[in-house]
Amino acid sequence: MKKSVKKLLKAKPVTDFLGNPCILVDNELECAFKQILFRQILHRTGFKKRSGDCLISVMYSLLIWPLLSVQSISNFCGRKLSCYMKGGENVLYDFLKREDLNWRKLQYNTAKTIYLENGLKNEQIRAFVFDDTIKHRRGKRVEGSSWHFDHTEGRSVQGQQVLEMGLVTPKGYLPIDSQIYVSASKAILKEDKFADSRSAVALDYADACDLNKNEMMRDMMKRSLRAGIVANYVITDSWFGNKGNIYETKQLDLTGFFRMKCGTTNYRVNGRLLSDKALYVLLKKKARPIKGMPWKAFSITVELNFEKESGIKDDWHEVLLVFTVPKDEYSGKYGLFLCTDTELTPQKVLEIYSLRWSIEVYFKEVKQHMGFLSEQTGNYACHYASIHLSAIRYMVFSHIMMQDDSGKSLSNIRTEVATKIELLSYANILWMVFRALIHGALDSLIDSIGELVVKIVKTTIDSTVLDFLEEALQIDKVSLDIETKANKKRNEINFYGDLAPVG
Repeated sequence: MKKSVKKLLKAKPVTDFLGNPCILVDNELECAFKQILFRQILHRTGFKKRSGDCLISVMYSLLIWPLLSVQSISNFCGRKLSCYMKGGENVLYDFLKREDLNWRKLQYNTAKTIYLENGLKNEQIRAFVFDDTIKHRRGKRVEGSSWHFDHTEGRSVQGQQVLEMGLVTPKGYLPIDSQIYVSASKAILKEDKFADSRSAVALDYADACDLNKNEMMRDMMKRSLRAGIVANYVITDSWFGNKGNIYETKQLDLTGFFRMKCGTTNYRVNGRLLSDKALYVLLKKKARPIKGMPWKAFSITVELNFEKESGIKDDWHEVLLVFTVPKDEYSGKYGLFLCTDTELTPQKVLEIYSLRWSIEVYFKEVKQHMGFLSEQTGNYACHYASIHLSAIRYMVFSHIMMQDDSGKSLSNIRTEVATKIELLSYANILWMVFRALIHGALDSLIDSIGELVVKIVKTTIDSTVLDFLEEALQIDKVSLDIETKANKKRNEINFYGDLAPVG
């Protein structure tokens, strides 16, 4: 059952009304943050803020702005920031640019907490999934952008490529690690040096420029296992299907499922070296339909030489090759998969490999709805923070989905939560208006019922509503007072501006 940590309101009629299931006011996002002890995670990761808006207000604003029907942080600050914190756009961007914050570690710690909270370590199927995506960039000063080949468009583009590692289980997908990759082609490097070359963002930038994606992938696997997030499978597409990654997977005692590029590797069968194309021609008649899938498939156990990877001469290891062909395909085209467990059937190999689709869904979700690299700046530290913030947003919704018994998809939960937060934001703005009307009406009754009674009624109403808004929106009375004064000043400017003569 979903745990409830919602604070009870003092006024019973209001509580009864808000308890109606048709009234969307419960901030499930804030409830999820409390369930995973997000404040403690921030403290444990070393996130601190000494002055101005408190750390929680800034972090909450950064995490929710993509959910509030705004296109950028600037738009959010202009329309709805006052509901959450007193500062402006510069406060958020300055926080993102801080080099002393380890956003990657924050993602790891959040993932580890959700991993344990939802019992993912007890799932029989736990697979590390790897893939990359590209964010197109046209700016000439976007640090860390470079030239990459975009498979979806079939051409090379300027942008930022991000390598993602996630853990997929029957319960859902959990993004564990993210890293920007900078290629050597048309790279826009950082002009200024980092204040501290040992900071997390400086080390991340050095790896982004120096390592290739295969090296990043292997480092991610080792880092996750050291952190206590364990899996029994590794799933990748054909870009990562090479001997180095296969060998590293075997060394870590994981079962690898790799999509392989056709015609690039020779395999040993009965003492003969054959290409996958030659094997397909010899064995294609053995292909059999797979129940519930639109393919025919057959498998064969072969040997692969890891001499270069291990440094041992003639280091041959058995692997399983699975060939797939569409049921109505006669042109000779085929798909090739490699599994390090030779005991599995073709159907089982394809079933487990199909879990890779979860990371494609993740990329689509964070790009469209969770602010993935949407910050309007060329600063690398902001981009470093952005990819991890997007992952944390997704993780929190994934946690809500795992705790929910209704069977709703993550996208449905995200839509509902965004609607609730949107409603709560407008509730705060409307309360400013109603508060002024209520106070004005009560002031007119001072002569009849006395100033002390009016003051007590005002205080009671304020405390009741503010308790709810503070719990739901992470705001306080100071923020409300500042926003009220700002709105009053803004209205005066607009009023006189409308009356100003033209020309």
